[in-house]
Amino acid sequence: NTLFQKIIDVDPEVLLPYLLERPGRTQDALLANIEVTLAEGQREGTLRAGETKVIARAVVLAAHGFAISAKTMSEVSSSDELGAELRSMLERYLAP
Repeated sequence: NTLFQKIIDVDPEVLLPYLLERPGRTQDALLANIEVTLAEGQREGTLRAGETKVIARAVVLAAHGFAISAKTMSEVSSSDELGAELRSMLERYLAP
């Protein structure tokens, strides 16, 4: 995301409270959306069983690392390659 990357480049301290202390409104909305999606997938049998609140938070925490630190790995991998790895990781984690 271009805006997210710009924040990281220009003023990364703005993100610290949302990464270390508490979620913000955007993270709350994202978590709620993921929880609904997880519950739907669980009902359909396409996603593994488990507590949706916990699984949603694990997904966001995994994605945080990719979103925040991807630039530090760009010498080895492109953002498209890293995105594909994140997708693969999440697909395997969420598989029934």
